[in-house]
Amino acid sequence: MLRFIIAFLFLTISAASVAQAPPSPAAMAAQIAEEKARADKAEHDLAIREAADQLENAQTEQAYNRFEIWTGIMMGGFSVLVTLLVIVFGFRTEKAAGVAARQEVANAKGQIDALLTEAKRAAEAAAAAQAQAEATKVAVDDLLKQSNDATATAKANAEEAERHAERTRESAAIIDGLKANAADPNREPSQLTPAEEEIVKAAASGTKGTPETQWSVEEYKTRIGKAQYLDKNWPETLRLATLMVQTHGTDAEAGAFANNAVGDALFNLGRYRDAIAAYDATTSLLGPEPQTSHEQLALWAAHHKCVCLIEIGDPTAAEAALCKLLPTCEHIYGEKDENTLVARQVLAYAILDQGRASEAEAELRKLLPMSLRVNGSEHRNTLTTRLTLCRAVLQQGRAGETLGDLHELLQLREKLLGADHSHTYVARFVCARDTGNWRCPCSQSLARHDT
Repeated sequence: MLRFIIAFLFLTISAASVAQAPPSPAAMAAQIAEEKARADKAEHDLAIREAADQLENAQTEQAYNRFEIWTGIMMGGFSVLVTLLVIVFGFRTEKAAGVAARQEVANAKGQIDALLTEAKRAAEAAAAAQAQAEATKVAVDDLLKQSNDATATAKANAEEAERHAERTRESAAIIDGLKANAADPNREPSQLTPAEEEIVKAAASGTKGTPETQWSVEEYKTRIGKAQYLDKNWPETLRLATLMVQTHGTDAEAGAFANNAVGDALFNLGRYRDAIAAYDATTSLLGPEPQTSHEQLALWAAHHKCVCLIEIGDPTAAEAALCKLLPTCEHIYGEKDENTLVARQVLAYAILDQGRASEAEAELRKLLPMSLRVNGSEHRNTLTTRLTLCRAVLQQGRAGETLGDLHELLQLREKLLGADHSHTYVARFVCARDTGNWRCPCSQSLARHDT
């Protein structure tokens, strides 16, 4: 490239000189020689320059080669160093990694062991929970069965309790109906129909499983009614009625019923003064002007108190009380009702016990036709009226008029009540006492029973 540039310059200069005036041959020869010398010199310089360039290039190349060699050596060394470092660090890293890995493995193993232990515990807990769940299920099934059985039992008990309550209500109503009549306290079982007796018995049997102190009013009425009207067990009547006073005595109606039952039991046990105290308790509980629904209970107490007054020998007090009582009886029951007739009969009896036989006879003769119409000829109240009338006639010295009636009454009482009944015995005693003839058939019958 350098040579081409030099030749191009030489040709340019030569052309410029040719364009000038043509030189002489010597000049041209000299010039040519000069130019050749220049050219040789330029060529020589060029050759030297080229040689220098080549030398320089060779040196440069040699230097470059050395550089490359050293660079390669250095790079190789560096690479070896790096490799060594990598190996060293890799080894150290691998060692650390191995240690870390071993530690990690150890940690992982510990965690795995812990997890396995936990899993084992969890499995055991799950098994225990399963067993517990099964046991609980069995227990729940048992409880459910017991609950179902208890429900069925409770339902059956509730139904039975309802039936018992219904029977008890019916029984109490029956007893209340008997108590509503102001007749003698000593009522006969025949006053209950067979169906009524069964109701009272069934209702009374239903209270056996319940403590007496927990009985309802109706249950007390039923048990007292059974003892009083069916069993004729006056000590039991007194015990139950006293317990009813203690349990339900603060209630006006229940307390009045219970006190009246106490009085009836004491009357039939011959404890007339104690009976009066029981009847007075009824009167005190109901007050001087009892409610309409309590009037019959008040009349019962007042009527039987009068009977007790006669029995303890105080017919005067009985007469005074009965005279006050009769208008109330006529107002509540009616003039010709059995209860009113019984009150009139007891009044005549009180008058007779005071020695006023003619007054008693007049009252009894008005009373007897009404008792026959209302009660019939063989009813106890009719027989009692007839017996009292006979006594009134006998006390006036007219035994002949009444001996036939006395014998008839005695036979009727033996027929209806039995030969050993207290009322039959009383009829015999009255017949013998008031006739003054202890050898008459009546007194002979009395003597037979006394022996």
